Order: sequence, then structure tokens, then C-alpha cells
Amino acid sequence: MSFMQQFKKRRSWLDLDYKRSDKPSDRVTEQKEGEPAPQVRVVEPGPPVFTSSPRRHLHISTAEMVLQPPPNVPSKPATSFFSVILPVMGVWLGVAPTVFAAQSSGTNAQAPLTMFAAGSVALLSAAFGISNIIAARRKFKHDSQLRELIYHRYLGECESTLKGWVKQQSDASLTANPKIEECLEQAKTRHQRLWEREPASVDFLDLRLGIGKLQAAFKVKPPEINQIALEPDPLLENANKLAEKYRDIEGLPIVLPLAKARSAGIFGDRTKVLSSVRSMLIQLATHHAPNEVKVVVISSEIEVNCWKWARWLPHLWDDDHKMLFFITDKASRHQILASLEGMLQQRQLSLQDESSG
Repeated sequence: MSFMQQFKKRRSWLDLDYKRSDKPSDRVTEQKEGEPAPQVRVVEPGPPVFTSSPRRHLHISTAEMVLQPPPNVPSKPATSFFSVILPVMGVWLGVAPTVFAAQSSGTNAQAPLTMFAAGSVALLSAAFGISNIIAARRKFKHDSQLRELIYHRYLGECESTLKGWVKQQSDASLTANPKIEECLEQAKTRHQRLWEREPASVDFLDLRLGIGKLQAAFKVKPPEINQIALEPDPLLENANKLAEKYRDIEGLPIVLPLAKARSAGIFGDRTKVLSSVRSMLIQLATHHAPNEVKVVVISSEIEVNCWKWARWLPHLWDDDHKMLFFITDKASRHQILASLEGMLQQRQLSLQDESSG
């Protein structure tokens, strides 16, 4: 099915009138006996009036999330097992020669007892020191794991909030700038979003070009560190990666702000150019009312068949529905452009009257 056939199937907006209202036919009363037959005058109703509903804007978060730094790194035990065992070895090495010499000379019979007592005290001290080292290391490991668990849980909660903000912006952007198929469906069903944009709207004359990556409407600030770390902190790196991850959002509509750009040219492969312009023209007619946006099609006679479908758009007609802004030859060019010039001058005068009044 060609684009022209698809468009004709969905051209229900072409029957809409944005100025006239329905006029009901005169009522026919029951004729009484003996009375002359009444003259019945049937008034043909005009096209139905389409009144757009108040526009509903989906919420987009513009908040700022400041990521908190991870808890302080627990102190790592500085005492080693060697530092505890070395004094014990020193005691044994110091006492053993003295006891051996005294025993050899026979001057001190209690030397072995002395050596045993000193060694026992040293061993008890070593055992106590080793148990403290083991307890300190266990506490360090526990505190480190608890620190990671708490901060990972915190980052998970932050990411959950950020995902919600991303969905809000994505839904709002895709709803305001739908695909061409959705635009045609809005025209077919006379959806409440049809012609919803007004000249005061921030997205007036914004036309979707495609899908890409855009900056998030919200902000994510990485943690602020007031001191220089001697070693890199993996938790801090995770927080920085999270802030970088949600700096931009994929899959958002890339739009051409025609109201700000004033003019735009499209060049490239002719087939793609025609497809792009056709897409923008459909969006223009879907989102903007024909009494607020006029469209003029200027085409060569060679490509006139590519634009015949556009003649069904109410935006190509003047306010009196008498002139079609469809230029294909010199004769129509002069007549239509002269009419447009007069329309623009009239609008300029109206604006001057409003500003002076």
C-alpha cells in the first residue's frame, strides 16, 4: 500500500472545520388534517467542529541528586604476627644462654625453673597479642563488608529513583513527539491530542527528526571528597560511574525547533529527503491547528505526484477555504504568493493594533 493510500485511509481530519459548528436540520412537525403541507427546509450541516482538549503535560523531573560519599574506610590493623612473636623469641634467646651457663657451672640450680617461668610469660603475652590481631582483622573485614553493603544499597536506591526520572522524561518526550504512525492514528481517531500545540507552547513547531541521545533534564552530582585519598576507593568509583551513566538518556526524540531556527534545509539522497519532509509535514499538521499554522507546498511538475496527498490537509487552505496553497507552475505561484503576502500584512497590522491597544 502506497503512502498516498495509507494517508487517505486516515484523513479524517480533512472533514474537520475549526470555525463552523453543526447546524441541525429544521424539525418536521406532524401535519394536521386540513392544513396545507408544510414547506420543509433542510439545512445541510457543515463539517463538525473539532475542539481540542486542554493539554496535559506529563511530569518531567528537573531535580538534582547529590550522591553522598561512602562511609569512611575502617582502619586496617597495623600489628603483624611477626611483631608479637619476635619479642617471645628474644626472651627465649636471651634467657636460654644465661640458664645454660649457670647450669653448666652449677651455680644456679633453679635456672631451668626461671627459664620456664620467663618463657611461659612470654608465650602467654604472644598468645594474647595474636588473639588481639585475629580479632582486629575480623573486625576490619566485617566493617569493610558492612561498608560495602550499606553503600551498594544506597547506590541501588539512588539508581532506582534515577530510573524513574528517566522513564518520566522518556514517556513525556515520546508522547509529545510521537512516531508518524501514531500521528496518522491521532488524525484517524480525532484523538484529544490532535492540534494540541499553541503558539505559546514551548514545543510549538518542534518537529521530530529521529531518535538519539540527549542530556537528562535532571542532574546527578558525584560525591564531593574534601581530602586526597592515598588509595583508590572502589565504592567512590562506583558512585562516579553512576553519575556518568545518567548524564544522558538514550532513545529520546531529536527535534528540529523550527520556530527558533526560522528556516531549515534538508539535502542528501532524494528519496530520504522526500521521506523526511513528508514526515515533518505530517507532524506539523498533527500537532498544530490549521488556523495557527499554514503550509505552502511548492513543487516542480516532475515531483507533483509526490505531494498530491498534501492537498487533503486543511493547513493548505486559506481561512476562507477558497484558495489552496499548492504551487506547481508560474501562474499559481504569483496568485498564491500574492495572497500569502496580503495575509501576512493583515496579521502584522493585527499585531500592531493589539500592541497599541
